[in-house]
Amino acid sequence: MDAVKVGEKLLGGPQVIVQELTQAGSDIKTLFDLIKRAERMVAAMKTAVPGSDKMAAILPDATATIGDIEILVGTRIASIVKDQAEFNAGVQDTMQGLVRILKACGD
Repeated sequence: MDAVKVGEKLLGGPQVIVQELTQAGSDIKTLFDLIKRAERMVAAMKTAVPGSDKMAAILPDATATIGDIEILVGTRIASIVKDQAEFNAGVQDTMQGLVRILKACGD
């Protein structure tokens, strides 16, 4: 057996390899998107003065980040939301809870 045939047997063939590479590319894009969102949220937290302004500034990126979470393989939360207003309120509650947790930790 040559190396290609051994690789196909071990890795499941060319189609599986292409699928894995495609998924890896998607995962890398998702990671970079998350980093960009985090950077925007940190910048918003530094520039917005009142707490309500900070919350308003980070909510779009927080909503996108939470919406991208997979709850089941291949099923993103955003793809199954039936009530967008309730989803947005839940994201805001989550972010307010995180702010309370961070305040509890001190400076």
